Amino acid sequence: MITGAAGGIGRAVVDRFVDEGATVLAVDRVPVAFDSEAVVPVTLDIADEMQWSAFVDEHLRTTAVDILVNNAAIGDPGTFLETDADTWDNVLRVNQLGSLLAARAVVPGMLGQGAGAIVNISSILGAVGMPFSPAYHATKGAIRQLTKHLTVAYGSRGIRANTVLPGTIRTPLTEGQAQDRNELFLARTPMGRQGTPLEVASAVVFLCSDEASFINGAELAVDGGYLAL
Repeated sequence: MITGAAGGIGRAVVDRFVDEGATVLAVDRVPVAFDSEAVVPVTLDIADEMQWSAFVDEHLRTTAVDILVNNAAIGDPGTFLETDADTWDNVLRVNQLGSLLAARAVVPGMLGQGAGAIVNISSILGAVGMPFSPAYHATKGAIRQLTKHLTVAYGSRGIRANTVLPGTIRTPLTEGQAQDRNELFLARTPMGRQGTPLEVASAVVFLCSDEASFINGAELAVDGGYLAL
């Protein structure tokens, strides 16, 4: 199951799992069309507990999700003093509460089968600071801690949880933001370029694969070296 499946990284993750032969529940708040019959589109608000309950009744009553990728997120473009309470609450609702509710929907089934893999998509802004997007910073830091909690709580019961921290990635979101912000990231990226959604998706698929069977609680930066500075 992939949340935020309509976006640049989310769609790339869906495509990579389909390439690996998976059947994918592609979750997004807007209807999403995919070419593959292996993709089951699911439209819901990930921060709505009642919608998750209906989702579980429809899709998970007789089966379990093997893999969850918590990718859905929104940002807040303003500075600290420009961020009002409503903006703060909305970003936390989607990024933080949404990830919690998605995990709560699938963890019981994973525990029942004694196996599962969760990858939470954080960001380099969950590890370092920039002078904008304070709520996004806060939620992406919280995602890292949620992963560590899941690792400790359920690692002995067959569930692995890891975090991916993308750097500046070429998506419609970054293409639409102010160019000076993109240049700010690029100036600190040793590889001197933006990453691609496919590069993030490949890291996600690896962490969910048998090749990563002893990787649990890890944080994998897909950032061109940004966090090395």
